Amino acid sequence: MTLSCLSFQRPRFKASRKDDYSNDRTNGSSSDQHREGGQRYRDHSQPRDDGYLDERRYRLSYSQDSDERHHHQYNSRNKQHYEDTHHDDKQRRGDTHRSDKQYREDIHHDDKRSREDTHRDDKRYRKDAHRDDKRHCDDHYRDHDSRLRRSDISYRDDKRARHSDDRKQHTRDTSSLGADPPWAEREYLYPEQTRVVLTNRGKINLKDQQPAIQRVLQKYIQVCIKKMVTEKALYKADERASAQRDLIIKTADSLGAADIAERLEVDRRFRSQMNAVGEGRLGTIRGDLKKMANGLVPSEYNLISGDVGPRVASLLTSCQWIYPGDADKMPNFKKPFERNIFAQLLATHFFNGADSIGSSVAMDFKSSVRDKPDEREIPEAMLGLVCATVALSISDWASGEYAGPQKYDATLAEEFYSDVMVEFSVMKESSMARYHRVMHGVYKRVCDMRRGKASVRVGSRGPSKMEIEE
Repeated sequence: MTLSCLSFQRPRFKASRKDDYSNDRTNGSSSDQHREGGQRYRDHSQPRDDGYLDERRYRLSYSQDSDERHHHQYNSRNKQHYEDTHHDDKQRRGDTHRSDKQYREDIHHDDKRSREDTHRDDKRYRKDAHRDDKRHCDDHYRDHDSRLRRSDISYRDDKRARHSDDRKQHTRDTSSLGADPPWAEREYLYPEQTRVVLTNRGKINLKDQQPAIQRVLQKYIQVCIKKMVTEKALYKADERASAQRDLIIKTADSLGAADIAERLEVDRRFRSQMNAVGEGRLGTIRGDLKKMANGLVPSEYNLISGDVGPRVASLLTSCQWIYPGDADKMPNFKKPFERNIFAQLLATHFFNGADSIGSSVAMDFKSSVRDKPDEREIPEAMLGLVCATVALSISDWASGEYAGPQKYDATLAEEFYSDVMVEFSVMKESSMARYHRVMHGVYKRVCDMRRGKASVRVGSRGPSKMEIEE
């Protein structure tokens, strides 16, 4: 009840006081009145009773509650606004991201398709350009071949005309000396420096030839001998002709005999006649070697007495003739090429002096072991040729009796030579140290038989004369 009275009275008191004060100010009251009003104000500003304080406190708490509710509502509205805004932004960013992703995918797809189209066009263009270039090159080479063919025909016609004139002139000059041999007319078809003189049997005699032909043949013989003892001693029948052809043409080119090399390429009969000179010299070397082997084989392999036929068959099986031991028993497979017959044939046939074949090619002897360059080895071709020749001599006893000295059968010798080459390959694959020991051992025994040395000093010229003291 008190609170309600205060609530009704308080505003009236305050309003009247305010009005009085304002009226005093308006009416221009004196200083006394002002002082009186100030006194009244001071009197009213004094602390009030408890009812007033409770009302004041209530109003303050109500105001605070109202502010809190207002603040809460404000925060709620702001929070809702923020959430709505954030949701809209998130949705807008998602839409934008999807749009950008779709745009990038479309751009990538278009670029990929464009690159594929460009690559396809470039490939088609290159293919067309290559076909055009190939057609152009074919036309160019066809025209070039046609020009060469026309020039060759013209050159051949001119050459025939010149040779015909030379033949007529030669016929006039030699008419008083008698008729030419049958082969002379064919030789007039070729340049004078390439003409050869044949014997009655159609063979070439080295001493009867002109200097250019003699130089080529002498060089060819040296090359053939060196190749036989250092690279390959025997060829198969189907490989021999091509190897000889390449070798003699290469020899003529190395001496600068272009005309002879040209005729060797086109004239097969001339090439065969020239090759026969080198092959004849090699045949002589192989035949002399077989004669020596025929004298050593019977005692070396005990072919003089007993049942010789089975013994020969056993020796020629699996290259047993290259191993030491009794032929009727198991040979010693750990010591290949250690039979004395091989070193004897090498020493007496290839290393029989300062001008021998072995001395001329001694500079080509090498070592298969890099750490021992001074321990030279006997070449495989030379040792293989000796082994094949020994096998040929053994085969002369195949019937159980000596059939007499037979001719050198190159085909059968090549088979024995191939078997020995296989033994070399197997030995190298199993152990290079053992291969070096065996080949150097053969070389050492050869030098010992000739009272020479098995190795040379490092830095020396090499055993050009095998350091043999006769």
